[in-house]
Amino acid sequence: MNWDNLFFIMVERDGCTKTELMNFEKLSYKNKVVFTAQKYHEIKSSYHIAGTEYSNFEVIDLCLYKKLSVKRWIDDFDYVRFLNQGN
Repeated sequence: MNWDNLFFIMVERDGCTKTELMNFEKLSYKNKVVFTAQKYHEIKSSYHIAGTEYSNFEVIDLCLYKKLSVKRWIDDFDYVRFLNQGN
């Protein structure tokens, strides 16, 4: 197995703490992204999609469709580029 070909995706939800986000950031893998409920400038692998946060500072289900749209929330992230080029 080529570990450089693995991609890791995390979502800030279900009680995820900032400590867990920081631990994810420390993973030595280069191809990783964490979807967060707010911007974290100190976490380089974080990606914030505006409008996706619950009132409890967790990210909603990103596979839900936006209101009056045929696009899902996850479609705001260029996951094709991420999978083809990595971080």
